[in-house]
Formats: sequence, structure tokens, C-alpha cells
Amino acid sequence: MALTLMPDGKTFKKLNRTQEKALKNYYKRIHDKPLTETLGLPFGLMVLGGIGALAYIFKEEIKKAFDEQEKALVDWIKAIPEEAGGLVADVIIKAEDTLFPQNPINPEFVQLPPIVNRDGTTTERPPTQFTRCQRWELDAADWLALVQANPDMSKTETTIAALTAARIIKNMKKEGCPRPSAFSQAQWDDI
Repeated sequence: MALTLMPDGKTFKKLNRTQEKALKNYYKRIHDKPLTETLGLPFGLMVLGGIGALAYIFKEEIKKAFDEQEKALVDWIKAIPEEAGGLVADVIIKAEDTLFPQNPINPEFVQLPPIVNRDGTTTERPPTQFTRCQRWELDAADWLALVQANPDMSKTETTIAALTAARIIKNMKKEGCPRPSAFSQAQWDDI
């Protein structure tokens, strides 16, 4: 047994083997700290200092990039209601399909005025019958006339006009009708 300096730094004492082994492990743990414990704070400060230095050096480029990203973010946020509006429109149209029968507004038969002959007599015309596709096409033409007659529509009127167009297009596609001239190809493809 050897004399050993105890952890308090002042006492010499005789230790048995178990105590000596425990003391060696104690000193080993104290002096063999992991790198994260010994270098963590200095390394972290060095990294933060480097980031700060780079940010200062490239502050104009970073500010310009941030402004561009900020504009893109604002544009994206402004587009959310439009995208959500499309989802809401789909829900409204689907609910309308289940609650109400989907028929064109224009009637199936149209009675044209009588023909006035040269002798002053009149001849009645037979009623004209339209197919469902022709009736939907007439609804589309009426819709377009209303939209073009009112270019300064409010947001509510614009929303109602868009829902009406979506309803007409959806029903025309469901019944296999061709695209009417009242709707552009983009409008037709969008629904």
C-alpha cells in the first residue's frame, strides 16, 4: 500500500487496492472530460462569431435576398384565399348538386312570335325545342352577356359570377356537351 494524496489536496493516507483503483478512476474522469464539455462553449462562440462576421460582410446581399423572399412570402400568403376560394367553390357546387336538381335556366321549348304575312294575316310558328346542351349553351351566353354588361362588379358579384360559370361548365362536361364560345379554353379546362 502506498501513500496517496486524497482529493481534498492536503491529506496523505494509506489506501487498499480497491480504494486506490477508485481514486484513479476519479482522477481519470476529472481529467478526461468529453470534447463537447471542454470545447462546447468556445466552439459555439467561434461559430456564432463566424456567422456574425459573414452576416456583416454580406449584409447587403442578405438584405436583398431577404427582401425578395419576403415579397415571395407575402405573395404566397395573399394567394391562399384564392386557393381556398377554389376549395370553397367546389364544396358549394357539390352541395348544390346534392340539394337541387341541375337543370339549365333556359326553357326546353321556346315559342317564337307569329309570322305576319303580306296580306296581313298571321301564321303561328311551332314551338322550337332545344337539347340540354343547347340550353346550357344559352345559359353560358346569358352569363357572358351579364358579365360583360357589368365590368365594375363587386367582389360578391364576381364570386357569384364565378360560381355560376363553374356550375354551367361542370354540368356541360357531365352531360358531354362541347365547349361553348362563351367560355375560354382556360376556363373550360380549369373546372
